[in-house]
This record gives sequence, structure tokens and C-alpha cells, in this order.
Amino acid sequence: MLMILMTVMVVGALATRLIPVQMLPSGFSENWLWLQIPYADASPQEVDEAIVGPVYSELSSIEGIERIRSRAGSFGAGFFIQLAGNTDSSVAYNAVIDRVERALVKLPDDVEDYRVYKYDPNDTPIAWIGVELPQDLDDPHWVIAEVLQPRLERIPGVANVKFWGTGETLVSIEYDQERVMAHGIDLRELQARLRADNFQMPAGEVVEEGRTLLVRSQSRFAGLQTLRQIPVAAGLTLSDIATVGWKRQGEDETWRINGAKAVTLGVFKESQANTLEVDEQLQQAFRDLEDDKRFTGLRFHTFFSQGELLREGI
Repeated sequence: MLMILMTVMVVGALATRLIPVQMLPSGFSENWLWLQIPYADASPQEVDEAIVGPVYSELSSIEGIERIRSRAGSFGAGFFIQLAGNTDSSVAYNAVIDRVERALVKLPDDVEDYRVYKYDPNDTPIAWIGVELPQDLDDPHWVIAEVLQPRLERIPGVANVKFWGTGETLVSIEYDQERVMAHGIDLRELQARLRADNFQMPAGEVVEEGRTLLVRSQSRFAGLQTLRQIPVAAGLTLSDIATVGWKRQGEDETWRINGAKAVTLGVFKESQANTLEVDEQLQQAFRDLEDDKRFTGLRFHTFFSQGELLREGI
């Protein structure tokens, strides 16, 4: 009896480490689909008559559908498709696409796109992380996109990392239309010239003493002042016809943790990766980054972790 118990314990320990541990098993799928057909600048009644009616007629002919709920609004049309319990969601997914393609000939000519969504466990992040940022950080987007995101995506088993809460800092050129017209400036030609003057591209490689050195050609504006002083016509610079400055993109919302500016990370794993192992390496990466003197003040807060739930369950 003792030997049997010991064997079960050893096998269980090995299984915990060797079998990919996931919160939701591979092949698990919800029994619903969502169909979205964008159609802007129309009233809900117009959308209902021109889109919902014809598409509903086609969808209702699919076997295995238990119920269809439709919505019509200024955004377009949406259909929640409830499948019967024994219906294969992949088969139903293909059938929905087939029926929508049939319905397209009956829809308005400017309906050009549609999307069918099917639930996939791999589309769900294994962890939601809040990142508390130092108050004196000049460019949070650069730190997240160029340092933190690549560092986490190098972890074995991590498929990708998405973040929300900070926008990229871009150069903004706001032209004074009256001055542009008064000086006869061709803005299309000017924009093309500015893009051509600001670039970087690979220029091959140089082999020296057994070492291969990659070469890049760069022609970048040194700063805003350099950009402002670019000639656009005789005796005229860019600053004479435009306001040049920095602008942070996508900052229509603010994320904060403990009163400090923050961003949110969603970490997605590869389909066959072990959730526990990925989570352990994630937590170690967070500790290493917090200890890195280059990022003093960076703090990570785990809002949700599939790995933590699995450890509690095991």
C-alpha cells in the first residue's frame, strides 16, 4: 500500500512539471459566436432594414444554432449567435462566414467588411499586470515599448505582451493655413521632402578581423530646433508657417496606481506552454526589473494571474 502511495505521489509530481498546465484545457471553446458588420452614418432603423434582415435570413438556415440575437445602431449591426450544446464551433464559424458572403450581394454597396469572433482560450491573457511608473520618467511609452515589452516577450512560452495607458510621443507639425496659402507652399511636396530627409535604413555589413559589423545609414533630425529651421522657401523656414512641438498620442484616458501614473499589461502565452512555468518566469522578471537601477521607482502589481490560481488549485 505504501509503495502504491509513493508511486502515485512521484507520478503526480512528474506530471505537474512535465504536462503543460493550463487553466483552460486545449480544445475548450464556448458555444457562441459574434458577428460584427460595421456600417457608419446610418440610423438604427436603416441598419435594421438594410443589414439585419438579409443577414438574419441567411444565418437562420445554419444547423446547430439555438438562438440569434441581433443589434442595430449607428455603429452597424451585431449578431450574438448561441450554438446548441453539441455543435462544433469551428464548423459553425465556417458556416457563418459562408452565409454572410451569400448575404453581401443583398447589402448596401458600401458594406465592405465584417468580422466573426470565436472564443479561444489563447486569446485570454494569463496575467494582468499594473506597472506603477516613476514620476520623473520622461517617456513612459519608450520604456514600456522598447525595454519592458521586448524583455517580457523573450521569456520562453510568452507569445506577446500588450499594454494600455501610455501614448507614443510624436513630433507634431501644425500648419498655419493662412501663411501656407500666402506663401504658396505645396504641403504635399513639403511633407514628402520632410519624410525623405528623416530616415534610417540598413546599408549592408562590414567584415573585419573575423567580426561582422552591421551598417546602417541614418539621416535623422537632431531635434525640434533643427526641424523648425528647415528651409521651405526662399527666406522662409518651417517655423514661419507652422508650430512644431511634441505631442503624446492616445492619451484620452489616464491609468493610476496609488496615485501614480501607471500602465496595464496583458501577457499572452503560447498555446502549448506550461502556465505555471511561464508565470514563475514572469514574476522573476518583474523582480529583476524592480532591482535594476536604471528603472528606479518602477513597481509591478499583479491584478490577475492564472498561475496563482493553478498553484492554489494544485
